[in-house]
Amino acid sequence: PSELDRYPEGLEEQKEFGDEQFIVRPIRSDDADRLMRFFYTHDTETVYGRYRFPKQSMPREEAVRLCTMDYKTRFAIGVFRDAGKNIELVAIGRYEGDETSKVAEPAFVVHEKFRRRGMANYLYERLRARAASCGLTSFEGSFSIENRASIELHRRRGNDVYYSDGLYWYQDSLEKLESPETLELGETSTSLST
Repeated sequence: PSELDRYPEGLEEQKEFGDEQFIVRPIRSDDADRLMRFFYTHDTETVYGRYRFPKQSMPREEAVRLCTMDYKTRFAIGVFRDAGKNIELVAIGRYEGDETSKVAEPAFVVHEKFRRRGMANYLYERLRARAASCGLTSFEGSFSIENRASIELHRRRGNDVYYSDGLYWYQDSLEKLESPETLELGETSTSLST
């Protein structure tokens, strides 16, 4: 099936973070240029926190690969802001899963100007719900000791977090979800498909 056939349109919505409206939707291959602009607006600390090395560039081929999804074991969702003449990506969450082990590793980046609005936590919930609905059973991963926001996020959520070999590691069972539909859109969310 084509990307258009695979694209989960029902996951599009409008959502308020802080006092501003945003569009939340799955990433598409035509978001590659937005992802590149997003990358180049980060400060070095954000880039290091996400990639764990001082990544200097994001070539177009890499951006296209990162924006090409099967929407099941490879999924990403973004928070977009209408900036007048263009729509800009301000936050992204993604996971890469393995069909055999049923385990996926999620990753997030929220632009520095849009932090402390609940975007990372919201994207995490959306990823959990999607992964569970696609048959994945667990999120696992690691992050650097400097990434205090991730440590706080996982501890606040009650995930298993431990320190080993210079990194924090975590595990989050997706089976804790009552059902894949557990995610509530909330009062400040509006589906875009209605």
